[in-house]
Amino acid sequence: MIVKFIHSKFDLETAYNKYPDCPDYIVIQDGINSWSDTLRTLCGGQDGWGEEIVSSANGMRVEFVSNKLTSAQGFIATYTTSLIDDQGKMPRFFIKGGAPGELTSSGDDFANPWMHLGTNLW
Repeated sequence: MIVKFIHSKFDLETAYNKYPDCPDYIVIQDGINSWSDTLRTLCGGQDGWGEEIVSSANGMRVEFVSNKLTSAQGFIATYTTSLIDDQGKMPRFFIKGGAPGELTSSGDDFANPWMHLGTNLW
């Protein structure tokens, strides 16, 4: 099974520096561990946030980090899973909050700025 991930809305504090020196960022990793290979890092104001990101196996780690200084609207992302073999394995990750198949930053349905909560991990 593979995991496909895409942002439908993306508004983080605008960064003039690249990761890891941007104020708020998202790191997407190919696996569930902190040492898994990084697939993509995204800072506020960066292009490419609407591109699909695909894992190589059945796990994906998404980490959102904020410097807690300035609010923006946050982000909404969706994920889907697809079988890559006939074993029917379920993905090895759990989603905290949001509708099934959706990740969202700690705001109120993208209507209000997200709270200054530091790090969110899915």
